Amino acid sequence: MNAETDGVWSRLLAQPLAALMAVISFGFAVTAVVLPLHQLNQDSASATVQVAAQDATRNLGQLPGIPGEAALTPTDSDGLTVTLTATNGTDGQPVPATMRLLSEAGTALWAASLAVIFGLLTGIIMRIGNAQPFATANSNRMVAIAAAIVVGSVGADTLNWANATVIYNFVGAREPIVVTPYYSLLPLLLAALVLVLASVFSRGQRIEADVEGLV
Repeated sequence: MNAETDGVWSRLLAQPLAALMAVISFGFAVTAVVLPLHQLNQDSASATVQVAAQDATRNLGQLPGIPGEAALTPTDSDGLTVTLTATNGTDGQPVPATMRLLSEAGTALWAASLAVIFGLLTGIIMRIGNAQPFATANSNRMVAIAAAIVVGSVGADTLNWANATVIYNFVGAREPIVVTPYYSLLPLLLAALVLVLASVFSRGQRIEADVEGLV
């Protein structure tokens, strides 16, 4: 198979794949907008909080720190997670619109970040289809993807922590129910891997330029 044939196949494969990435990007963008708007039409807000490890084996109904509605879900040996649903505050006030928005803000931010990531992947694939895999724009897009992963992960985890704290105080929860910040390391490792790939692509571009200079 010669270089010309390879180029044809690259374009044929790249176009539908890039189109798929664009559709996925659009879907996540819509999700990022629709989720908060949908939550505004609800009359409640929810957050996941923790049961202290020493009380994890107790019956849900025996935990004095859970007011109102709650759902119990088992996790690991470190304790249990409890989903608190706020419908009214301690003095009977309804859930404010800002609190309802905050309850979906973390998920919406992740969706927006994924929309950006798949949009950038669309550009990378198109460059590859045009026989320009090591173009400077591709390495720049990879750096942007890494940044989007970090912003989406850290931002979403921070917003979820803030949401849990707000709802915890709003419903008057108390120990053994606690709010514990949680940050996932896996997305950060993925972002670091993408940065390594960006460095490889950047070096490939320099090698390609040097080879063209020798011809």
